[in-house]
Amino acid sequence: MAQLFDIRYTDHVALVTLNNIKSDVESLHKVFEIVSNEGICVDMISQTAPLNNCVNVSFTVNDNDTAKVISIIYKFKEVFSTLTTQILSNNTKVLISGEQMRNECGVATRVLSILAKAQIPISLITTAETEISLLVTEENALHAKQVMEELNQ
Repeated sequence: MAQLFDIRYTDHVALVTLNNIKSDVESLHKVFEIVSNEGICVDMISQTAPLNNCVNVSFTVNDNDTAKVISIIYKFKEVFSTLTTQILSNNTKVLISGEQMRNECGVATRVLSILAKAQIPISLITTAETEISLLVTEENALHAKQVMEELNQ
């Protein structure tokens, strides 16, 4: 049987969340300019819908860059006075991809059903037309790898 979805895993991922960022593109640009100027590569990015002209932004980096992120928090706080932050290390990214996602309904539902049945919490989720990226703690990663095989059955 042909494999329906390509499922890949990336270990040693840190989740960075910045709360109370002004809801405009200039502010987002400033956040990622600060990060990129430090030579930190960003992978997943997720933004909440605006509330009271503010958003929360989460992004992932390699765990090895956690110290660099901690060292630039003061730069964020110089720009965003009401900023609060959270950094969670030791995560695994699960990347599910497949061309059929372009036209097939319910793929995300199937993925979430598998994880819900296994009681594996998700810290972050992002999607694209042919991809779903999920972040789970490293302590749940092995279990996630085992149950995600169900997606290709």
